[in-house]
Amino acid sequence: MALLSLNYDVLSAIVEQTDPSSALKLSMASRGAYDLGIAQALASVTLSRSQRQVSAFCQFLLADPTRLPQLRELTIESSAFGVARHIEFQRTADFSAAAELADVLRRARRLRRLSIACFEDFLAHEPRIGDAICALPELVEISLHNCGQLATGVLSHLRGSLRKVQFTALFNRKLPTFFHRLQSQDRIETLELAHLDLSDGSQPYGEVHELPHMPSWDIACPVRWLQLGLTAYHYDTAIDIIRRTTPAILSLPVETKVDATFWTRFVDVASGVRHLELCLDEGKVHKLSWWLVRLCVL
Repeated sequence: MALLSLNYDVLSAIVEQTDPSSALKLSMASRGAYDLGIAQALASVTLSRSQRQVSAFCQFLLADPTRLPQLRELTIESSAFGVARHIEFQRTADFSAAAELADVLRRARRLRRLSIACFEDFLAHEPRIGDAICALPELVEISLHNCGQLATGVLSHLRGSLRKVQFTALFNRKLPTFFHRLQSQDRIETLELAHLDLSDGSQPYGEVHELPHMPSWDIACPVRWLQLGLTAYHYDTAIDIIRRTTPAILSLPVETKVDATFWTRFVDVASGVRHLELCLDEGKVHKLSWWLVRLCVL
């Protein structure tokens, strides 16, 4: 039996289980397969080649109004702006397709996840990008990279109910109003910050559900899921962070040589932990059995 002779609903259900890349290949197989594959292919799109690719993609979407509702996830990497390294973007970035992308975002009403690199200069080049993003009604996850003050302005006007925010600042820039800008987003579950100088003591409003460790930030608020980075030689700092954040879920890198003093202190400060993930950050597998015996005694 030929694949396309199956019931259309059955075929649609099968295609929905495929990844966008496979669906795209299916859509190019024949005229009959095109309508089946293209919707799934457009569900999640990553643009990474050039502004020419971005422009062609935007023109494709805008040429047929039925295509835009299929777009649910969009990622635009730094290489799409002609930037090989993040630190070079101010000298080499190409934003020639910015106007077309603004037109797409203004009409992509079902977009749920959006990630854009080189965002600060991109926004300065085409301010309509910010207005279009703010108006997206179903947006739940946003990742903005190479950001500054203009980007924080976008965060404060987002219409969607965000669940996850990733924000990478420019060269450890201080943005003292960052958490104030996020105040209206009271449903954030995951907050990932990079290169953002929070040494001024800025704190989030309410509870954060998931937060990677940032050594320069003296956070003092409830965190549901705390993921600590390298803790070797910084165990006092790790204990202090756990005490101040009272996580329910904790991912903790440790060494097998950590003594009982650390674990005694850990038990005292981690009374609220319900799920503990221990990550051995060394290759001494032969010590694992010995270490597990010691840990169980504690």
